[in-house]
Amino acid sequence: MEKNWEKILVLGGEGGSVTLFGLRAEESGWIFMKETNESALIDLFDDEDLSSIAINQSKEVYQWSAALELLGRHFGRLVPRYVHPDFKDLVWEEVKQIAQNHNLSRWERICS
Repeated sequence: MEKNWEKILVLGGEGGSVTLFGLRAEESGWIFMKETNESALIDLFDDEDLSSIAINQSKEVYQWSAALELLGRHFGRLVPRYVHPDFKDLVWEEVKQIAQNHNLSRWERICS
């Protein structure tokens, strides 16, 4: 990533992490892209070269709703690690609708 992509949302899961990146575009707002990192799975398969599939980047999207679609409707089940300060309110509003009750307190802490 040669541009100045900023981390918008970092989520942890059992096999790795999901990061939503954002790039500030002067005229059009933000551009978003998702990166999944499942490099923890490489350790499980010694015989196979999985490095090419361990880290994947999505296409770029230009709206917040499209960025949420990249994350999938169950992203609230993952463990929140970081939320960009400019997006805390937007993320919190979305997560309140989709997160499971046991995970909601984590989201509330990281978004406040």
